[in-house]
Amino acid sequence: KSSDLKVLIVSIDTWRINGGDTFVSFDPSSGKSALVADERDRSIPLVTVARRLGKVEKTTEDLILDNYKTLGGSEGSIRRKVDYAQLRWLNQTLHASDADYKIVMGHFPVFSASKGEHGDTPRLVEHLHPILK
Repeated sequence: KSSDLKVLIVSIDTWRINGGDTFVSFDPSSGKSALVADERDRSIPLVTVARRLGKVEKTTEDLILDNYKTLGGSEGSIRRKVDYAQLRWLNQTLHASDADYKIVMGHFPVFSASKGEHGDTPRLVEHLHPILK
């Protein structure tokens, strides 16, 4: 009977699992985040370099700079870390469910057909994909 079908839908924060994104590093253990600096000039946020190169719009740069004030992510004071607590929760939730279908959704793709910034997300491939198998 189709009425006996069970579905589990879980929404996860892939930004936290990934430790931020291209322009912001996030450390879930401290809850702190920081702008990623340009590799050639550590005094300039990477999002500013991307805007100058035409890769992001000014409004995107403004939004990021308004919300994240500290410079020094990734290689600076805030290091990108994986949110292991969320991964453990997801693993336990999926294993405890007897649903016929289990749907997990998040913003960043684990795998992607495109290359560059929006290609595969390596940390999600390494840490999330094994849970989803």
